[in-house]
Amino acid sequence: MYFSISRTLWLAAAVLGLNQGLIGQPEVKISGVEHARPGYSAGLDIEIVRRGISGPVRVKLNLPNDWKAKSYGFDKRATVQDIEGKTTILWLSLPVVDTVRYSFDVRIPDSQPINSEYVSGVLEYFSAEGQKKTINISAHQIKLMRYFTRYQ
Repeated sequence: MYFSISRTLWLAAAVLGLNQGLIGQPEVKISGVEHARPGYSAGLDIEIVRRGISGPVRVKLNLPNDWKAKSYGFDKRATVQDIEGKTTILWLSLPVVDTVRYSFDVRIPDSQPINSEYVSGVLEYFSAEGQKKTINISAHQIKLMRYFTRYQ
């Protein structure tokens, strides 16, 4: 009897431990073009590995001044909005897949100086326990050039 109970407790602890390892903390990154021209658009992606996320999710983007984000419209569950002065991508619920990718365009103004700009942000979500969490998103660099070719 003792062996049966302790074996059951050990098995439950192992399953819970594995489950915690699989859930872990979500990951998020911005990727996309590395070179762009003022007056044109640049395509970017947000990729979210959704471990431990439940409920609504939003990504607040830090865009350079006068840059505007526009959705491609492929993911009907997400919207691009200006919330609290920040360009925000909002999901009321993420699709039920391990990794969610959202593609969008940023319009670069004609007056943008030729230099390197960065797009970063934060991911806000609710954990499986219902706690609000925030993750910083590493900056993605876009080098602005007057002219460029695919061979650069």
